[in-house]
Amino acid sequence: MAERTKGDVVAATETVENFFKKTLKKPNAFVVKASAVDTGWEARVEVVEESESMKAIGKKIMEKHQYDVVLDKDLTITSYDRHE
Repeated sequence: MAERTKGDVVAATETVENFFKKTLKKPNAFVVKASAVDTGWEARVEVVEESESMKAIGKKIMEKHQYDVVLDKDLTITSYDRHE
């Protein structure tokens, strides 16, 4: 694996946060973990969002959820899913 720099992790973090905030419209998203792997990057994102079950009954309750994100070496997000 090629050596990664501080700039690489910053770029990966910015890519993930921008994806969540701009594309998925989740303004309260922050990377809490980013790791270089052979194929690119893996990240974990924490998102504060409204509870869908409480929203259905008219209550506004905020919950924290975590998402796992995979990026390739070009910093393209190849997958994401909610971490249970």
